Amino acid sequence: MKGYLPLVLCGFGLISGCGGGAMRPSGAPQVSLSASSLGFGTESVAGTSAPLSVTVTNSGSAALDITNVVADPNFAQTNTCAATLAQGANCTISVTITPALAGSLAGTLSISDNASGSPQEVSLTGLGSTSGGRCSAKGQECGASQLPPCCAGLTCVPASTRAFCE
Repeated sequence: MKGYLPLVLCGFGLISGCGGGAMRPSGAPQVSLSASSLGFGTESVAGTSAPLSVTVTNSGSAALDITNVVADPNFAQTNTCAATLAQGANCTISVTITPALAGSLAGTLSISDNASGSPQEVSLTGLGSTSGGRCSAKGQECGASQLPPCCAGLTCVPASTRAFCE
């Protein structure tokens, strides 16, 4: 029986140094983001845009520990993410732009966590304007009287109960 013990233990991966090293955890978290970039279109300097959202999903096989969510200057975020996101669970991060100056703005939304590739990043872009011209970017809601029109090159397309710039 002694001769079989190492083979059985190595077969189950219980002994380090047996064809692959130390024991591995049974699973790992994996982050899936609903978008890799958010484009805000044009917003008046010191004005705040309507929020755009990113859904964070833990598509892995272990809990996802979210340690920090931060947006670069000119952008702000709020979120529904708990410190721990269970396997298969998701949360939403809403981002707005508040340009401090006129011109093109770019930034990053960073999500620090215990998944591979951390921090997870979403590119953020927008345009600050002093002319007061405000428009809705691709994917933003349009059509209602209180909403700005679609940005140049986009049209307002109906979709079930609302319409979006495409």
